[in-house]
Amino acid sequence: MATDLGTLKKLVAQGSRILDATGVVDVFGHLSVRVPDSDRFLIPKAMSPGLVTPADVLTMNWNCDVVEGDGPPFIEAVIHSSIYQLRPDVQAVAHFHSPMVIVLTMVGKEVRPIPGSSSTRPFLEGTPIYDELTPSMDTLITTREQGESLARRLGTRAAVLLQGHGAVVVGSNVQETCLRSSNLERAAQLQVYAEMIGSPRYLSPQEAQRAREMLRQSNPAERSNGLQRFWDYYLKKSGWEGGNERARV
Repeated sequence: MATDLGTLKKLVAQGSRILDATGVVDVFGHLSVRVPDSDRFLIPKAMSPGLVTPADVLTMNWNCDVVEGDGPPFIEAVIHSSIYQLRPDVQAVAHFHSPMVIVLTMVGKEVRPIPGSSSTRPFLEGTPIYDELTPSMDTLITTREQGESLARRLGTRAAVLLQGHGAVVVGSNVQETCLRSSNLERAAQLQVYAEMIGSPRYLSPQEAQRAREMLRQSNPAERSNGLQRFWDYYLKKSGWEGGNERARV
């Protein structure tokens, strides 16, 4: 993983635009990356993800103070700082409000693992639902207490769903986190559609456990170069051309 701030800011900008290109985010949502060996992380200022450039990326500390950069921070930055503190293995965090994920949380359903589908591989441990939000229109995670509670609900998993609000996805780098975010929404979409027309077949807990054991011994995404293919394809679609970024219209 890259360690210099310039490269990390570029990755955050590219990843933000990729999340927009995949349809995971629209004018809202945010992506961050941990600054290695520090108490800081990088996250864009409060703006639409599809317009982010490296110059728009702020440096913040665990207290969510801006220590470098200009512009207002996202008021939900505490989501990111809380997860980084609880999960040393996490290097990147995405929060978004994709529609089919929200649909599932509205009826209290997690994303289920689908036999033969690579999109659900990262979520074999489950996607718990965080439901400690106020029963009103205010569903933002803005306090340290809320952020820590959400991080505990995530636990060791790759994603946590927010009731009526969206999801948070984590990964070992920006690229993996973006791919997982796209896969989560795709899996939710397939699940919603399948349940509309019948009784879909999902992996049982025992089958999911066996699948996790098999994945520890091999990485299908690496064998197929799937992560790089995803990144290159959506980076092109995002309007990022040879480092000369342009706004998508």
